[in-house]
Amino acid sequence: MTDHAEEIDQAAVAVFFDLLIPGSSAAEPTGSWPSASEALADDDDVWMSLDAASRAWLGASAKLIARTPGHQRVAAMAALERAEPVPFNLVVQAVYGAYYSAPLVARPIRALAERGPVEPSPYFDPSLVRRVVETQAGRRRL
Repeated sequence: MTDHAEEIDQAAVAVFFDLLIPGSSAAEPTGSWPSASEALADDDDVWMSLDAASRAWLGASAKLIARTPGHQRVAAMAALERAEPVPFNLVVQAVYGAYYSAPLVARPIRALAERGPVEPSPYFDPSLVRRVVETQAGRRRL
């Protein structure tokens, strides 16, 4: 999150982003995922995808959330989402888009995809293999 305007408090924006995408530890079943502020630390995608009004809204809202006591921040974010759904959703879409495009997030995505089931090849016909096994075709006979 580079400095795009002096009035934007980057630490407050990091708090806001991390409430949207907190990340996870390696102990999680899906592995380790970076938080949004970690993944987007040097990324301009969020800022470039927002217009000036949305950037200003994010700056003001992030300050409000960052000043909220830690244990009340999730409720404050939910209240903000209800009170101002349009700018909130614009920011959420920008953050999610930038996060899942970030190089730091590509690694856990790739690892998760590689752990999943391998899709069957459209060129492989299991009935042919079954027939070969049943008839012992191709078996060397002495």
